[in-house]
Amino acid sequence: MQEGISEYKYCSSCGQKVNISSHFCNRCGENLDKDNLTEQKCISNPPPLMDKNYNTGVEKREYVFEGNIHKCPHCGEPLKAFEIVCPRCRFEIRGAKSSNAVKDLAEKLENATSENQRIIIIKNFPVPNTKEDIFEFMLLASSNFDASYYATHLHEEDISDAWLTKIEQCYQKAKLSFGSNSDFEKIESLYLQIKNECAEKEIKIKYEQKAQQIAKERTEKATLFKKSKLHIVIIIFAIISALCIAVAFNDGRIIAGIIAIVMFILFVVAFLMGSGVIKEKVKNMRLIPLILAFILFVPYFATYSLMAGSLDSGLNNTETFEWSNLAMGDKLPDIGKTDAEIVWDNDSVLILNFYGCNKSEFEDYIDSCKDFGYNIDVQDDGTNFTAYNSEGYYLHLQYLDWGDKELTIDLKAP
Repeated sequence: MQEGISEYKYCSSCGQKVNISSHFCNRCGENLDKDNLTEQKCISNPPPLMDKNYNTGVEKREYVFEGNIHKCPHCGEPLKAFEIVCPRCRFEIRGAKSSNAVKDLAEKLENATSENQRIIIIKNFPVPNTKEDIFEFMLLASSNFDASYYATHLHEEDISDAWLTKIEQCYQKAKLSFGSNSDFEKIESLYLQIKNECAEKEIKIKYEQKAQQIAKERTEKATLFKKSKLHIVIIIFAIISALCIAVAFNDGRIIAGIIAIVMFILFVVAFLMGSGVIKEKVKNMRLIPLILAFILFVPYFATYSLMAGSLDSGLNNTETFEWSNLAMGDKLPDIGKTDAEIVWDNDSVLILNFYGCNKSEFEDYIDSCKDFGYNIDVQDDGTNFTAYNSEGYYLHLQYLDWGDKELTIDLKAP
């Protein structure tokens, strides 16, 4: 080496004395190749060390260096957070260590003996500062956070609430530290995913709780209804309306039967509303079909009033007669009645209508006609009886067990 030329040089960033063949400052990590430094000619006058108080004659400055600089083990290029491939030499970075902060938290949680201790540790643990630590801490918190448990224990101090608190803190710290770069977008995406999941779970839980509350209220109302007198009243009148259906159709009153069916349906609907099977949109809505059912008793019995009028009308057309005065009275046994509607009376046809008869009178008269000789080609279905006698006279007896309770005698000569 030439005389007067030093084998050392100085870092232009921090003033550290380094070997002339070095490419990086062994103190601050500065790339010395970028500086194009030449050998220092004057060893006695090196650049000042920046971490010491050095008076340049203008002002006094202090430099404090914190944290660790991560470099590529192959070429020494400084690495940014989350980089796994060197941007300079494309060397793949392996064996990266986990965050010390995350390790520390995991150890403390493992040593905790109760749930309450874990909650206190999580809430009081400080969020780290570096990108790597914040990101790992966010992943740890999100993986331990249970959105379903949190939604079902709202406003309670539990482990999920503690983790969500840390997730909020990580997000806010990353927002202040990272700015709007791609690293923050990763944190934000994870944070928004957790918040959306919480919102969905809360809506689902609230819906389920509301459904349970409605079901509980229905059960309570149904229990009160079963204990009430209205419950018994509805059952009694439902049975009455069912009997009205049978009576109406048995009497041949179709309109009355239809009215009775509607009554029965309304009573059943009121019963189902009271029991909670059918949802009541308005409180005590069951009273509406119940009132309508009671109102329908009016037109139901009105039809029977008309029917009674028909009976009176039939009776008004009757007349008093003597059986022996009928043209073919000797061809039939006497029925024992003196009032009838004489529709036809001659030597060829005899038609008589008797009103207000019962079924037993009809059956007794059939037996009398059989004894009288009408026992040829007999047909009897319970309401109609037809037969011939030996002389060829044709007899048709008909009984209507509804309305006017009419018994008709129809006799035709050969």
